[in-house]
Amino acid sequence: MNFSAIRNIVMTLTVFASLASAQEADWTKLTSREGSFTTQVPQGWVIADPEDPTYVAMLERFRKDNPKIAASMSQKPGDSTILMAYDSNSATADGMIDVLTVVKQAHGGLTTDMYGEVMKEIKKAITVKGKIESKVVDVSTGKTLSYWYTVPVKIGDAGEVDLDQFCLMFIKGENLYVVSFTTKGGTMKAK
Repeated sequence: MNFSAIRNIVMTLTVFASLASAQEADWTKLTSREGSFTTQVPQGWVIADPEDPTYVAMLERFRKDNPKIAASMSQKPGDSTILMAYDSNSATADGMIDVLTVVKQAHGGLTTDMYGEVMKEIKKAITVKGKIESKVVDVSTGKTLSYWYTVPVKIGDAGEVDLDQFCLMFIKGENLYVVSFTTKGGTMKAK
């Protein structure tokens, strides 16, 4: 999957946070557990349950193996996560899959004018390969912070692998949304 396709998925999520739209013929409609967030993804994507015991065990191992990253994650599985989905067709030989996550929380006074400060904090919290790229884009929901990076992580018995992560952060009403797409490092190619 190239960067353009990934960006289209994430931008579709952003638009669906505020608008209803006709479903693409070959895409699947996904709705968050509590029904507040709907999006479309290509066929083959499946909603994951962040409270599923298998997922919880996998996440806890990931946190144990990657303590620096764990510090920046939600404190418990399912905490603030309103939608998690994965591409059932994306598995690689080392068990990596493409994952889409949507987190919703109260914005706590954060405004779009503070996105620069947010990026400074993100850069302090995450050790990346290269640098974190970011820009603010205007979409139907307003100003959206777009950022992407590659991070080395330990994945169980597969050892260390690189993950590419593309994120959008936006404010809607009283809530802050962070939409992230994670895939195996080197698979996102800018167009």
